[in-house]
Amino acid sequence: MHNVLNQPQYYNALKGKGQNEETGISFSGVIKAFQPRVVPDEPENVTDVEECTRRLESDDMALEEININNMKRVSKERIRTMIRAACKSKHLKKLHMANTAISDQEARPLVELIEQSGTLKVLNVESNFISPEMVAKLLRATLQTQSLVELHAENQRQTVLGNQIEMDIMLSVEDNDSLLRVGVSLQSMEARNRVGEALERNYERLRLKRLENKSTDRK
Repeated sequence: MHNVLNQPQYYNALKGKGQNEETGISFSGVIKAFQPRVVPDEPENVTDVEECTRRLESDDMALEEININNMKRVSKERIRTMIRAACKSKHLKKLHMANTAISDQEARPLVELIEQSGTLKVLNVESNFISPEMVAKLLRATLQTQSLVELHAENQRQTVLGNQIEMDIMLSVEDNDSLLRVGVSLQSMEARNRVGEALERNYERLRLKRLENKSTDRK
């Protein structure tokens, strides 16, 4: 009630006293309800997967980012074809595939993409049905070229990865010098701490490199 009544009204109500109309200490005031802010729905993703596939196969220099988030209706075969075509691109930097209902069958070509692409920097496969073993393989694949900067793979169907998988992921991150963000839920305190330390190390290495480049440019 403290959000509705002022102090005189509240204490008068506790004591059973009547409210004074002359002083304004009454219940006749109008209290306006909170008006929630209307947030419009996100527009439907209208990305043309087939067009993206064609542009990837031709290594279109202008195609640096693909976003098919929330496109669950796209057939898995078309998604696999697009991923295989992405292996041919020398310019793709970001690939977003969150909430597309992909499973290990679609994730296997992603392993090949990570191993082969030297330009891919961001991969988002959150909210899908990828197994813990395949998530670990995705992280392990980053060691091949060490060019990927962000990998987001949280909120899969199986939320608990298991200690062995978490240790595998931890070791992959520790051996990687390029990763700055890893979106994977780890239960083990040791794995969380060591992954965090490895990412901080990579951030620090990047910061020192930038400072070195600045000093070189000044000379």
